[in-house]
Amino acid sequence: MNQEAANDEINLAEIFSKLWAYKFLFIPIIFICVACTTFYISNAEKLYTSKSTFIPHKNNQDNGSNLSLGNTGALSLAALSGFPVFMKKMRY
Repeated sequence: MNQEAANDEINLAEIFSKLWAYKFLFIPIIFICVACTTFYISNAEKLYTSKSTFIPHKNNQDNGSNLSLGNTGALSLAALSGFPVFMKKMRY
């Protein structure tokens, strides 16, 4: 029983060397699977769609917050989610 337990180990180097020997078989199979999946996804009927509308919160106080969807980029998304964004108003 002890001899079996001592012999019960996994040699990862041996496993990877055997897999590496078949690399030229794996590469075309993976390429074919990716190509078929891409073809199916691009031609499948679209069953589900979703829409969303964002309405920014109007702030009556002038505390320097900018909630417009102007040139603020990610800050405007933070403002839409309700995260307080304080910055100087830009003058153009």
